[in-house]
Amino acid sequence: MSYQDLDLERSFARVGELSLKEPSGTVVKLKRVVKHPDFKYQRHTDMVYNDIALVQLQEAVPFSDTVAPVVLPSPREVFSANAECWVTGWGHFTWYSVLVGGAALDQLRSYTGALLDWRGGDQKEATRYRRVNKRTRERERAREREREVETSCPVKVIKERERERERERERSGNVPSCKGITKRNLEPCGARSIAMATVSVPLSVLRLLEVALTCVSFSLVASVGHSSSSYWAWCMFSWCFCCFLTLLILVLEFARLSARLPISWDDFTTSFAMLAALMLLAASIIYPSVVFSCPGCARQVAASVTSCLAFLAYCVEVGVTRAQPGQVSGFLSTVPGLLKVLEAFVACIIFISLEPARVSAFPGLQWCVAVYALAFIFSLLIIILTVGRLLGACPCPLEQVLVAFNVLAVLMYATAVIVWPVYAFRNNPRPSNCRHCPWDGLVVVSFMTCVNLLAYIVDTVYSVRLVFFVTPS
Repeated sequence: MSYQDLDLERSFARVGELSLKEPSGTVVKLKRVVKHPDFKYQRHTDMVYNDIALVQLQEAVPFSDTVAPVVLPSPREVFSANAECWVTGWGHFTWYSVLVGGAALDQLRSYTGALLDWRGGDQKEATRYRRVNKRTRERERAREREREVETSCPVKVIKERERERERERERSGNVPSCKGITKRNLEPCGARSIAMATVSVPLSVLRLLEVALTCVSFSLVASVGHSSSSYWAWCMFSWCFCCFLTLLILVLEFARLSARLPISWDDFTTSFAMLAALMLLAASIIYPSVVFSCPGCARQVAASVTSCLAFLAYCVEVGVTRAQPGQVSGFLSTVPGLLKVLEAFVACIIFISLEPARVSAFPGLQWCVAVYALAFIFSLLIIILTVGRLLGACPCPLEQVLVAFNVLAVLMYATAVIVWPVYAFRNNPRPSNCRHCPWDGLVVVSFMTCVNLLAYIVDTVYSVRLVFFVTPS
């Protein structure tokens, strides 16, 4: 089939797909595109077309019998005849062709020949075109990323922010050393570092305060003396862990080594702040109520006060991190991410409060322990994959997987809320001489089960809303 004996207008009105043979012998396949209500045809060859640019071109050039002169993002001249014409352009490292109605056959043959010549060797013009339009394409991609971040699920935010951090790391790796004004750039090379330092100053001061408060807490408790209570060990571990890990974060940030670590630094610091706040909240409640009950013990009272202040400092850090523009950069900085940290921590409190002898005697309690373990493992896996920058590489639709798991966790925890009290307290009243005995742990497990059930319900509602009810604007 040649161009001369082809009625393009009638064929396009009745045929959904047809093949043409160009003068050079190249077979061109024209296929109907259904992304636009008008009739559109895309050209399939051995090269890949730019889908976004193709859709924009289709919207700019409607299908009609006659078209006005069209201005397209093409480096070559577009035919401005009153009849339909063959218009060709290319995007970023790709090109596409759209046929609009019938064509002037002489123009079509000459332009097709020029196109084939360009495909053979005219690469300089394509390179120049890409350079001229580089800024425009970057602005379009930035706007697309902003719209996706505003309207999509947190798991989608992860993938985009991971790519953004990779690009930022590549750019920062090529920044010259600070020696005043560089020849390549009239901006001082230290300006970017100064701006970053200015943004992080409030967090640095807050973390220094956290280090001081937690250090004072475990120092005061250690000066009183050692205790064999497991609750005392938990409180000491909480203060020491928060103090030294916060100090490590400060050292890495001041030494500018955090960007070189193969982890998501924003997710790591946010999740640690949330975890530290929960640990210190537990220590601030457990230590004065369980470990000691001496109103006149000044050092113990002071340690409890400083622990409460440290808890407030970590809460402020979580709030400041989420309040700063652009700081919500990962899944663990979102509400579902923080809920995952809360769910994992509550599960840890449940595990340390279990009574093995009681659990092993009743299958119902064993089912509850299985519920706690399965939910904890999945939450911990999500946290580890997020911090390790591995969540975005998973081929599964993670937002749907998270919703399904949250629904399953709600159902399992709903059974545990009913089953645990039935088997834990049946024929098992509180001993009369029990001041701090294992029976109290059963109460703690019952209460924490209800807390985790509420956390999973909120997590499920939030995730379902983001996945199924939030539509792109």
